[in-house]
Amino acid sequence: MIEESLKSLEEEFGERFLRIHRNALVARHAIRALVRHHDAEEGEGWAVRLAGVDEMLMVSRRQVAAVREALRQEAVAAASSSCGTGACASCTLSCK
Repeated sequence: MIEESLKSLEEEFGERFLRIHRNALVARHAIRALVRHHDAEEGEGWAVRLAGVDEMLMVSRRQVAAVREALRQEAVAAASSSCGTGACASCTLSCK
């Protein structure tokens, strides 16, 4: 169990993680899509799809713009990747 607050974790690891809700940080590289979503408890809103996770995670209205920006940055990074995978930071290919 982590005893640090999400705020302190966000400050320390902000370049690798993104706050999507007051109670959730997600790995930036795992975000696959931002989609409109209807939740029985929260109503209409936005959610993210994460790599390797079937369940969508709700995004607060306050964080939607930050999630969109993170997805835009990932798309730009993928487009500029020399190998075309968009995963140069973690892939095993030798990019030249």
